[in-house]
Amino acid sequence: MPPRDIGTYYNGRTIKLGTMDHEKIINAILHPQSISSGTHAWTIVHSYTGQSSDGRSYYFGKLCKYEPEGEVARLNSSNNSPETVAEPNLIEALSPFVYIPWHSGISFLRIPGQIEVDMFRNRFRGIVLRDPFFEDLQIEMITDLRPFVEKIRELDYIDHLTVKVHPPNPLFGDAWGDLKDYLQGRSLSELKLDEQSKDSTGIRTRIVTYIDRILGGERVNETIPYSDAAILMAADGYGDGMIHGKKADLFVSIKTSTTIRNFDLAKDPTPEQLFTRSLELFDEIADERYMEH
Repeated sequence: MPPRDIGTYYNGRTIKLGTMDHEKIINAILHPQSISSGTHAWTIVHSYTGQSSDGRSYYFGKLCKYEPEGEVARLNSSNNSPETVAEPNLIEALSPFVYIPWHSGISFLRIPGQIEVDMFRNRFRGIVLRDPFFEDLQIEMITDLRPFVEKIRELDYIDHLTVKVHPPNPLFGDAWGDLKDYLQGRSLSELKLDEQSKDSTGIRTRIVTYIDRILGGERVNETIPYSDAAILMAADGYGDGMIHGKKADLFVSIKTSTTIRNFDLAKDPTPEQLFTRSLELFDEIADERYMEH
């Protein structure tokens, strides 16, 4: 397949808040509304329900960016000159995606300059939401741990750490199992942590050690500080975090969403192709990080 026909798909988890649930996401994919943003409108097309080999349903569609009052140039053959004519609902870009409920996972195509990662997250959320006073949906990205830990390793020290996490559903990792229990025990929908070091010695964190152990195939099922656990939880797609530190003479900020797990696939895949590749990745993440129901 020519390189121009291959695209990069990014992977995240759907965080359901308030009265939001799987059924509302599924209904929005299969019976989408249109939303407007600036001169463009957005909806979902080519909706499809598929079945995995064990009988579970997954949901495919394409996020559609279009111009309600589009225009195109064409040749006027009577005077051999170009002219502009109205072309309502002119499609500008289509981003295929697949939603896998049992992983709360979603994979979607990034289209440079047209549908970037944050744009997909925001527009998909807008299409799904029907009652923003009582429900909310966020797509949090899954961190690629290898480049993420290498960026942290380059820091001389960490002087500031901020992280926001949400209770997991349905999977959780044993590296942050205690934190998951704390969130549930306190009946929290969100937890924010903000740590600042008192001097240039930096925050006493073992986040690099924990990630190295995960990547080395070890379980991290000991009790670890909530801030480190929250970074690992955010990296698994249940929040977002940022690590600030010093590298030589520079102050550096590293987001968990800076390095996102992704894969390459055809820009116009069949639903089965996208589901199969996405499921492989989500299963791989669950195995690598010892995630369980």
